Amino acid sequence: MEKTKRKPLDVDLAFDPETGEQIKSAEQKLLVKKKIDQMTRKPLLKRKKKSKERIKKIKYIGVEFEPAKIDECEKQVNDALSQGYSPIRDIDTPRGLIMVLGLWQRD
Repeated sequence: MEKTKRKPLDVDLAFDPETGEQIKSAEQKLLVKKKIDQMTRKPLLKRKKKSKERIKKIKYIGVEFEPAKIDECEKQVNDALSQGYSPIRDIDTPRGLIMVLGLWQRD
């Protein structure tokens, strides 16, 4: 009786990354390679979708945490939001914060 020699599978593909099951055939190995390819492509596709929007305008609004000024600052932020601006980031300052808002445009 002769023993048939089997080619060892790649070490990095010994187990299915989603199920954790051991790969026992070449067909399973191909399926796992496809899964890994799809898993790595998903984040790239999301980035491409996001890149279809570009920033059209930027607005900086200072928000001071003084009782006399907070209402006016709040009104400015709400007006910008109603015009379609969306928050990008906040920058803390000693007197309050600066809101960085962006108006986005689709390509």
